[in-house]
Amino acid sequence: MARQFFYSVPNELIEASRLDGLSHAGVFFRIVCPISKSLFASIAILNFTGTWNSYMVPATFINKLEKFTLVVGLQTVNMTYFQKTNLTLAGVVLLSFPVILFFICTQKQFVKGAMESGIKG
Repeated sequence: MARQFFYSVPNELIEASRLDGLSHAGVFFRIVCPISKSLFASIAILNFTGTWNSYMVPATFINKLEKFTLVVGLQTVNMTYFQKTNLTLAGVVLLSFPVILFFICTQKQFVKGAMESGIKG
């Protein structure tokens, strides 16, 4: 994802900044990084969501009840109290709240990045 974004940065912009006297690092930190905020927000959202919802690794390596992650703990509650759907749904709502809150905080950059990726000049 980052590779494709950096390939879409116009060469004319990089050449103009090099002619103005910026080094390669200067071009990256002063020109490319400021226009990459939407990329960084998109990567942060996808990584946070993937890490928060990970199930297989914690379920495989953690075997003590008090050290379970929220997703594994919710599955344990679901297995123990299978008829109590209200407990399971309350857990799902509480579990998804941080992801929704994180997305709301970074929504502006995420939408901006999605719009920029579809426009070719």
